[in-house]
Order: sequence, then C-alpha cells, then structure tokens
Amino acid sequence: AATIDHCYGVLFGHRGELRSSLTRLHRALERCGRGHFLEGRILDSLGKAYAALNHFAAAREFYEHAIQAKRAWNDEQGLAVTHGQLGRLFLDWRDLELAEQHFRIDLDLAERREDLRAMCLMFNHLGRVYLQRQLPDEALGYFDESLHLAIENGYPIEEGFTRKDIALARLKRGDVDEADEQLEQSRRIFSQRQFQEGFAHVQ
Repeated sequence: AATIDHCYGVLFGHRGELRSSLTRLHRALERCGRGHFLEGRILDSLGKAYAALNHFAAAREFYEHAIQAKRAWNDEQGLAVTHGQLGRLFLDWRDLELAEQHFRIDLDLAERREDLRAMCLMFNHLGRVYLQRQLPDEALGYFDESLHLAIENGYPIEEGFTRKDIALARLKRGDVDEADEQLEQSRRIFSQRQFQEGFAHVQ
C-alpha cells in the first residue's frame, strides 16, 4: 500500500498537482513506518514536493530525515540523490556555502561509485555555485569538467545545460562572441532532441 501511494504521489507531483501529491506521500510515509528501506525514498519525494511549493524549511527537514533513513541502510546511491537535492535547495535559496557542501558530498559519492553522469551533474552544479559568487573563472573550471564528461560519455542533455551555463560565465567575463557560440550550440542540442524544457532555459 505504501508503494502504491508513493507512486501516485510522485505522479501527481510530476503533473504539478502538489496538494494531491502531498496527501498521497504523507499517507505513504505513515503506512511505510520507520526503518523500512522505502522510508528514505518517500522522504525525498516529500522534500521535493515542499520545495516546489517554496516551503524551504519543510523541504530541508524532510531531506535531512531522508539522509538519516538512508544512512541506516548504508544506501550510498540514495544518499547521493538526497545530498544533490539539498544542494539544489540551498542553491535556490542562495545559501551557497551549504549548497557547495552538499554538492561536494554528492560528487565524492559519485566518484566512489564511478557514476560518470552524476559526476557530470555535480561539476555543473558546483560551477553554478561559483557563478552565483560572481567568480566566472572558477565556475568555468567546473563547467569544463562537466562538459568533458558529457561529451566523452554521450550525455547530450547535460551538455546542453552546461553549454548554457558556460555562456553565462563567458558573458560575465565580457566574452560576448564565445557566449553567443555556446548558447547557439546549446539551443541546437535541445532543438535536435525536441527537449522543450532545455530550449526554454536557453530562450
């Protein structure tokens, strides 16, 4: 029953029906009980739903409980997911120190698992942290790592987002022509794959 409620909660969340999502997810957590392997996954989903509603404190609390639940199971992959979610939450709320802390934990876990896609994402996220700190040179170092992994391993969506972020860093440096080139490549990637979300970011 908990699994079904969790699935419906995630589905409602994808549809943007967040109140219905929360109802199902809270029911799933109640039915799951403490100490079950699924507990951490449900807590993650609750954190994501509250983040979408801009309820920062609630989202943070559920993610932190998810970390505790996953540590009990020594769930390294699950821990990486939650640290990444916390990093994005803190990045959105401009707490750059905590954002970087969680992204680095996620990167360390990804390197231990040799998860190249996760490493690609975390280098990009760390670059965004430094971009918000108005340090475009440092940001470009992380973006270059992300871009290399994306190209070498065939991650076109990640490549598109990273090229978009490189364009922003280049613009902060005053490299307008290079920024335009990176934006055009990003736009081309998303257009070829009909990835509307990415295309909207570039536009």
